Amino acid sequence: MGKFVLTIVHVINKIPSSVTLGLSPFENLYGCLLEYSALIVFGSTCFVLCPRVERSKLSSQSAICFFLGY
Repeated sequence: MGKFVLTIVHVINKIPSSVTLGLSPFENLYGCLLEYSALIVFGSTCFVLCPRVERSKLSSQSAICFFLGY
């Protein structure tokens, strides 16, 4: 439940608000534009690169996982 709440707070800080004249809290605080292309759907499938010490020459280089939060 904790990671879900952190993900929601992270997304809320990137959503523009009518109170701040169409700026998100992040843009209002830091004064720079956001890049929304880095946002990923919560619970979607992703691949994580395994460290070199945990893999051999013939094993896979990544593992399939589920995205839980930022």
